[in-house]
Amino acid sequence: MTIETTTAAGTRDPFRGSMQEVSNTTSLHDAMAETGTDFEVQRWDLLAVNEAGMSPVSKHVGIVRTDTNDVISVVGGKYGVIQNSEAFAPIEYLMAEGFIDSISQAGWLEGGAKVFMLANLSGDCKIVGDTHKRKLLIATTHDGSGSTTARGWLERVHCTNQIPAIFSSEGSMHRIRHTSKAQTYLQDFRHAIMASIEQINRLEADIEQLNQRDIQSWHVNWFVESMFPTPSSAGKDESKYQAALTRNAHQRDTLEWLIYDAPTNANVRGKASSLFHAAVEYSDYYTKGKTNERILRGRDVDFKKRALVAAQGVL
Repeated sequence: MTIETTTAAGTRDPFRGSMQEVSNTTSLHDAMAETGTDFEVQRWDLLAVNEAGMSPVSKHVGIVRTDTNDVISVVGGKYGVIQNSEAFAPIEYLMAEGFIDSISQAGWLEGGAKVFMLANLSGDCKIVGDTHKRKLLIATTHDGSGSTTARGWLERVHCTNQIPAIFSSEGSMHRIRHTSKAQTYLQDFRHAIMASIEQINRLEADIEQLNQRDIQSWHVNWFVESMFPTPSSAGKDESKYQAALTRNAHQRDTLEWLIYDAPTNANVRGKASSLFHAAVEYSDYYTKGKTNERILRGRDVDFKKRALVAAQGVL
């Protein structure tokens, strides 16, 4: 089977234009200004409008970007605004303390309702012979969906795969409470980063262990079946069952090609790590839908977690 890669490894954009590169900037202010994430938001009252006229909406307000006057979300009337500059302010402190080297990318989704930053963490990756960058994904929101969050992150340079810290026994996302006490917020932020670094260390050790195990074709067959089990015909009419079989065959063929033939896995070919990396690459580049949203919002974690556990199953 031959599958044409969409772009050469190292030039791929898993975020589909929703994140902008800012590695050359030297400050949080400059990174936010260059990516447009320095916008501010305000609470605006809402009106319900129909043919009879207008009525105020008392229990909800609109959150509006002041640079565009776009309503980016509707939230409860008690919702308190936290500006991007306030949410991300601790990054600069932690750069000065040596936890963070620099900011690599920033951007937003849903018109600015969710804002993200990828920061480069200090310290070298411990995976031998397969370069990974250690990162931290920090997100804040303007839609009432939660606090600022931080997640440990690895980017595999050879294929630009995005690998969040993923473990079945513990959460991979650390929440940082929005609070008016700057010192408390900074402490929460620092704690989230330290927890993320610990998870990255563990993830690196798991991948390095996978690098040490040779695999055979039956390992590949077992892994592919684990990731994409053969569909059952139970409860399906014939046309839907055949469609499911066709989709499953394409998924399996693509994953096998990524394991056996893709140039992005050439340096780990024949190792158990090639199974995991192929599944991550499949998730980032070969699935349908808005992969940028899935990656940034953590909707890829379950699939990648299954891939890590399945790859470890051959050890």
